[in-house]
Amino acid sequence: MKRWLKRNLPAAGAIRASGRFGVFGKLLNDPNLWHLNRHSVSGATAVGFFAMFLPLGQSLIAAAAAIVLRVNLPISVALVWVTNPVTIPPVYYFN
Repeated sequence: MKRWLKRNLPAAGAIRASGRFGVFGKLLNDPNLWHLNRHSVSGATAVGFFAMFLPLGQSLIAAAAAIVLRVNLPISVALVWVTNPVTIPPVYYFN
């Protein structure tokens, strides 16, 4: 699983160059944001699932929380995308 994640997660340089998270600037240079270990992945999962249930700004909030908590950034932002406009009404209803 770890090898599959390393192959399929975007590289740190690609995210820095994309400009989508440019508001975070040099904070993206922290190597802890890109490590795949138990602490980083479990923290990123918690951050992603928390931000997933927020109504607006989910990706930016997940990225900001991942930077503050120093957990894996790509995983926390990717987990936000579990909800989409089609699935969000049932998710909010059942919560």
